[in-house]
Amino acid sequence: HIMLYTLPGIPSIYYGSEFGIEGRKERHSDDSLRPALNFDDYKNAVKSNPCTRLISTLGKIRQSSPALCYGDYKELELQTTHFAYERTLDGKSVIITVNNADNDVTMNFPCSNVKEYIGALSGEKISVSDSRIQVVVPANHGEIWLPEGSVDRSFTALESISIVKSTEA
Repeated sequence: HIMLYTLPGIPSIYYGSEFGIEGRKERHSDDSLRPALNFDDYKNAVKSNPCTRLISTLGKIRQSSPALCYGDYKELELQTTHFAYERTLDGKSVIITVNNADNDVTMNFPCSNVKEYIGALSGEKISVSDSRIQVVVPANHGEIWLPEGSVDRSFTALESISIVKSTEA
Protein backbone atom coordinates (compact mmCIF):
# COMPACT_ATOMS: atom_id res chain seq x y z
CA HIS A 1 0.00 0.00 0.00
CA ILE A 2 2.93 2.35 0.60
CA MET A 3 3.95 2.03 -3.03
CA LEU A 4 0.35 2.34 -4.22
CA TYR A 5 0.05 5.70 -2.46
CA THR A 6 3.47 7.06 -3.45
CA LEU A 7 4.14 5.92 -7.02
CA PRO A 8 2.83 8.08 -9.88
CA GLY A 9 -0.87 7.63 -10.54
CA ILE A 10 -4.06 7.52 -8.53
CA PRO A 11 -4.30 4.92 -5.73
CA SER A 12 -7.10 2.42 -6.19
CA ILE A 13 -8.03 0.12 -3.32
CA TYR A 14 -9.81 -3.11 -4.24
CA TYR A 15 -13.10 -3.73 -2.40
CA GLY A 16 -12.40 -5.11 1.07
CA SER A 17 -8.64 -4.47 1.00
CA GLU A 18 -9.07 -1.44 3.24
CA PHE A 19 -10.16 -3.87 5.96
CA GLY A 20 -7.57 -6.56 5.19
CA ILE A 21 -10.16 -8.96 3.79
CA GLU A 22 -8.58 -11.63 1.63
CA GLY A 23 -10.65 -12.65 -1.36
CA ARG A 24 -10.27 -16.10 -2.84
CA LYS A 25 -11.72 -17.52 -5.99
CA GLU A 26 -13.57 -20.70 -5.13
CA ARG A 27 -15.49 -23.25 -7.18
CA HIS A 28 -14.99 -21.29 -10.40
CA SER A 29 -16.87 -18.33 -8.93
CA ASP A 30 -15.91 -14.80 -7.96
CA ASP A 31 -18.54 -14.58 -5.20
CA SER A 32 -16.03 -15.06 -2.37
CA LEU A 33 -13.81 -12.35 -3.88
CA ARG A 34 -16.54 -9.80 -3.26
CA PRO A 35 -18.29 -10.80 -0.03
CA ALA A 36 -21.19 -8.67 1.17
CA LEU A 37 -19.94 -6.35 3.90
CA ASN A 38 -21.87 -4.98 6.81
CA PHE A 39 -20.16 -1.63 7.29
CA ASP A 40 -21.38 -1.44 10.90
CA ASP A 41 -18.84 -4.20 11.56
CA TYR A 42 -16.08 -1.80 10.44
CA LYS A 43 -17.25 1.54 11.91
CA ASN A 44 -14.19 1.70 14.23
CA ALA A 45 -11.79 0.20 11.70
CA VAL A 46 -9.55 3.28 11.51
CA LYS A 47 -8.68 2.76 15.18
CA SER A 48 -8.95 -1.01 15.51
CA ASN A 49 -7.82 -2.43 12.16
CA PRO A 50 -4.12 -2.06 11.20
CA CYS A 51 -4.84 -2.20 7.44
CA THR A 52 -7.50 0.49 7.65
CA ARG A 53 -5.31 2.65 9.88
CA LEU A 54 -2.37 2.36 7.49
CA ILE A 55 -4.45 3.18 4.40
CA SER A 56 -6.07 6.14 6.17
CA THR A 57 -2.65 7.45 7.20
CA LEU A 58 -1.23 6.96 3.70
CA GLY A 59 -4.13 8.98 2.29
CA LYS A 60 -3.40 11.83 4.69
CA ILE A 61 0.32 11.77 3.90
CA ARG A 62 -0.37 11.79 0.15
CA GLN A 63 -2.88 14.61 0.51
CA SER A 64 -0.42 16.75 2.49
CA SER A 65 2.52 16.21 0.12
CA PRO A 66 2.11 17.64 -3.38
CA ALA A 67 5.29 15.82 -4.47
CA LEU A 68 3.50 12.48 -3.96
CA CYS A 69 0.63 13.61 -6.19
CA TYR A 70 2.41 15.58 -8.90
CA GLY A 71 6.16 15.11 -8.46
CA ASP A 72 8.68 13.67 -10.86
CA TYR A 73 9.74 10.08 -10.23
CA LYS A 74 13.34 8.89 -9.87
CA GLU A 75 14.46 5.39 -8.94
CA LEU A 76 17.21 5.41 -6.29
CA GLU A 77 17.71 1.69 -5.66
CA LEU A 78 16.06 -1.42 -7.04
CA GLN A 79 16.80 -4.92 -5.78
CA THR A 80 14.66 -8.06 -5.77
CA THR A 81 13.81 -7.54 -2.09
CA HIS A 82 13.92 -3.77 -1.59
CA PHE A 83 13.24 -0.57 -3.46
CA ALA A 84 13.84 3.16 -2.99
CA TYR A 85 12.59 6.04 -5.11
CA GLU A 86 12.13 9.76 -4.93
CA ARG A 87 9.22 12.04 -5.88
CA THR A 88 10.26 15.67 -6.45
CA LEU A 89 8.18 18.80 -6.99
CA ASP A 90 9.43 22.39 -6.86
CA GLY A 91 12.81 21.25 -5.53
CA LYS A 92 11.28 19.34 -2.60
CA SER A 93 11.91 15.60 -2.62
CA VAL A 94 10.11 12.86 -0.74
CA ILE A 95 11.95 9.53 -0.53
CA ILE A 96 10.16 6.21 -0.28
CA THR A 97 11.84 3.01 0.93
CA VAL A 98 10.23 -0.42 0.98
CA ASN A 99 11.60 -3.77 2.06
CA ASN A 100 9.81 -7.00 1.15
CA ALA A 101 12.50 -9.24 2.62
CA ASP A 102 12.18 -11.16 5.87
CA ASN A 103 15.28 -9.41 7.23
CA ASP A 104 16.24 -5.75 7.74
CA VAL A 105 18.05 -3.98 4.93
CA THR A 106 20.35 -0.94 4.97
CA MET A 107 20.14 1.50 2.06
CA ASN A 108 22.41 4.43 1.30
CA PHE A 109 21.68 6.83 -1.55
CA PRO A 110 21.93 10.48 -2.63
CA CYS A 111 19.25 12.92 -1.55
CA SER A 112 18.35 16.57 -1.81
CA ASN A 113 20.30 19.15 0.12
CA VAL A 114 18.37 19.28 3.41
CA LYS A 115 19.65 18.63 6.94
CA GLU A 116 17.31 15.76 7.78
CA TYR A 117 14.35 13.66 6.76
CA ILE A 118 11.49 12.55 8.98
CA GLY A 119 9.73 9.21 8.56
CA ALA A 120 6.05 9.95 7.99
CA LEU A 121 5.01 6.58 9.38
CA SER A 122 7.50 6.14 12.22
CA GLY A 123 8.54 9.68 13.15
CA GLU A 124 12.18 8.59 12.93
CA LYS A 125 14.65 11.32 11.99
CA ILE A 126 17.56 10.65 9.63
CA SER A 127 20.40 13.16 9.21
CA VAL A 128 21.81 13.93 5.78
CA SER A 129 25.58 13.61 5.45
CA ASP A 130 27.44 14.69 2.31
CA SER A 131 24.12 14.86 0.42
CA ARG A 132 23.36 11.21 1.25
CA ILE A 133 21.16 9.38 3.70
CA GLN A 134 21.47 5.91 5.12
CA VAL A 135 18.35 4.17 6.36
CA VAL A 136 17.66 0.79 7.90
CA VAL A 137 14.31 -0.53 6.70
CA PRO A 138 12.94 -3.29 8.93
CA ALA A 139 11.83 -6.58 7.40
CA ASN A 140 8.52 -6.32 5.53
CA HIS A 141 8.19 -2.58 6.16
CA GLY A 142 8.41 0.68 4.32
CA GLU A 143 8.74 4.37 5.07
CA ILE A 144 7.99 7.72 3.48
CA TRP A 145 10.81 10.15 4.23
CA LEU A 146 9.70 13.80 4.26
CA PRO A 147 12.30 16.60 4.15
CA GLU A 148 12.62 18.76 7.26
CA GLY A 149 10.35 21.78 7.16
CA SER A 150 7.69 20.02 5.09
CA VAL A 151 6.07 18.29 8.06
CA ASP A 152 2.98 20.03 9.41
CA ARG A 153 3.16 20.97 13.12
CA SER A 154 0.10 18.83 13.78
CA PHE A 155 1.91 15.78 12.37
CA THR A 156 2.05 12.71 14.56
CA ALA A 157 3.68 9.49 13.54
CA LEU A 158 1.60 6.39 13.09
CA GLU A 159 1.71 3.88 15.90
CA SER A 160 3.62 0.75 15.04
CA ILE A 161 1.57 -1.41 12.72
CA SER A 162 2.19 -5.07 12.23
CA ILE A 163 0.66 -6.68 9.18
CA VAL A 164 1.66 -10.29 8.69
CA LYS A 165 2.20 -11.54 5.16
CA SER A 166 0.06 -14.50 4.24
CA THR A 167 2.09 -17.64 3.50
CA GLU A 168 -0.85 -19.51 2.00
CA ALA A 169 -0.86 -20.01 -1.75
